Parts: sequence; C-alpha cells; structure tokens
Amino acid sequence: MYPEPSLFLIPYTNAWIALLDESGKLVVAAEAGLGKNFLQMIERLKRGELPDCGRKILKKSGVVIIEDPSLACTHCPLAKDYSGRGEMSVRLEYGEKVYGLMTVSIPPGIAGEKEEQDLFEEVAGDIAFALYSMEQEEERKRAEGALRRSEEKYRSVLERMEESYYAVDHAGNFTFFNDALCRQLGYSREELMGMNYRVYTPPENVKEVFQAYNRVYHTGEPIKLFAMEQIRKDGTRLVVEISVFPLRNEGGR
Repeated sequence: MYPEPSLFLIPYTNAWIALLDESGKLVVAAEAGLGKNFLQMIERLKRGELPDCGRKILKKSGVVIIEDPSLACTHCPLAKDYSGRGEMSVRLEYGEKVYGLMTVSIPPGIAGEKEEQDLFEEVAGDIAFALYSMEQEEERKRAEGALRRSEEKYRSVLERMEESYYAVDHAGNFTFFNDALCRQLGYSREELMGMNYRVYTPPENVKEVFQAYNRVYHTGEPIKLFAMEQIRKDGTRLVVEISVFPLRNEGGR
C-alpha cells in the first residue's frame, strides 16, 4: 500500500522509519546511515517485536528521548550505532491513526532542546499527513472501482428490463435509455440519444411533463405513476404510465 519512505534528516548520523500494521507488524521500513546493521531490526519488526523505544513511542504522542541508547537499550540490535549519541523518536500519526514510528540519532545535549524536538515532531507530522493522503487516494480509487462495477451491473439490469427506462438531464434530453424504450418509440439508439422530451411528447402534454420534471428536480421527491401520451416515430400515439424520480451525483445535485 505504501511506497518506500524517503529519509531526508541529513543533520542526524542515522535515522530509520518503520510503518506498521494494526497488529504492530512491519509493513515497510527505510533507513539512512545504518546499512546492514538494520537487517536484524527488520527481521524483529516482521515478527512484531518492537524495541523498547518503539513500545514507548506507540504508547503516547510526542517526542521520546533516550540520552544513551547504548546503555539503556542493550537488547536492541542498533544500540551500538548510537554509542556516544542520544536517540529521539516519535510516532507517525494523523488524526486517530498511528502509521508507525521514526527514530534518529542526535548529538548529546541537542535532544533536550525544545526547538529541535518541535522541528522533529513537525517533520513526523508531515510524513504522517502524506501517508494519510495516500491512504485516502487508495480509498477513493477503490470506491470508484466499486461504483463503476455497481453501475455496470445496474445498467445491465436496466438493459434487460421489458419496461422502458430512461434518464434525462436538466433540459429533458435523453442521457441514457434501454432497448425497451427504442422499441416503444420506434427510434434507433443513435436517433434517441440527446433527443428532447418535446419531440416525443404531444404539445398538449408538454407543460404537464415539464412541471413533473421541475417538481422532482426542486423537491427531490419522486412522482409515482401518471398517464400520458407519447408520439412514436411513425406518428402514432400510445398511452403510457410514467414514474419520475431524481438521480443525484456525488455532490448531492
């Protein structure tokens, strides 16, 4: 789901990011300045084994500081890489979701500076927001795919109906119809597409149909069956019963 994260915290000796799933297991990780030493950490993360700093980070918001990881984190495979330096960690979160954690090494004394912590937390926030945005884009694509499949199924059902079905735009022009309507009015698909309702509606019924469309458009309330005449291509007339209801777009219009 996520692309490889990019690390750009150049002032730090080393840095790493781990994106985790809901169970705490690794989804993807990236490092800078650690090289092969990071492989052991990756294997642990894959098993859901977080280092001490990781467990502390995931329990609370804000920056977690460890003054001397080489002494405080003796079981961590990266402890020796922090010899003589401090560690600063923060979780990557946006809203109520935690995506993972980010850790950097930092010279002794600097980690305690509020300005440095604020900057570090700001960078983490930017990364978390980027992850959130990517996640929303994935959700949007999945929703569009589901909607497209639903529309295809919906159209397939309508095409097979014996009763006529059609959709018109605000001006009353055909935007969709099934084969039953073609047979009913005697026109081909090419002839019907874009045709205005005034063409197949007797002049004495035009006002009634306009009022029906207009009322549904403004109130959003469907109109159940009412009888009217339609004019076929060959000039003959037939009496039909029509129901009118609104179709709304994603914006509710």
